[in-house]
Order: sequence, then C-alpha cells, then structure tokens
Amino acid sequence: MSTTSRDVRGLLLLTDISVPVLVLHGRQDQFVPFGHGQWLAAHIPGAEARLLDNDGHLTLLDRVGGVHAWLSERL
Repeated sequence: MSTTSRDVRGLLLLTDISVPVLVLHGRQDQFVPFGHGQWLAAHIPGAEARLLDNDGHLTLLDRVGGVHAWLSERL
C-alpha cells in the first residue's frame, strides 16, 4: 500500500485509540483487501486480530453463533 497524507493522519488517529479493539477480517472478502485488516491490527496499540481464512465480507452474519461465542469468551 502506498502512503498518502490522509493515511498518515489516519495512522496518527489509530495510535491514539486506548480501548480494546478486535479486528475481524476474512481472507475471502471481495470488498476490502485482506491486507487492510492486517494493517489496522498492526497500527492500533494492543489490537487483537482475528484473521479468518475461509470467511468473506459478512462474517458476522454468516457465522453468528461462532462469532458470538468467540466474543463472549473475551467480554
């Protein structure tokens, strides 16, 4: 990914996040490139990444039970 001034401003905002963050991203997402989820997780302090190999854009709808159980363990 190339870096623009907008990206730099966004990165500065991400580094200010001080609450727990979970990045859920499916490798098969047809709308948002997989690398974006990895980038977010890498640039938000303390973020936890759950990068899903077989999921697409609608993971929360496609696997409601699995995602709910996984989130419930962490709350």
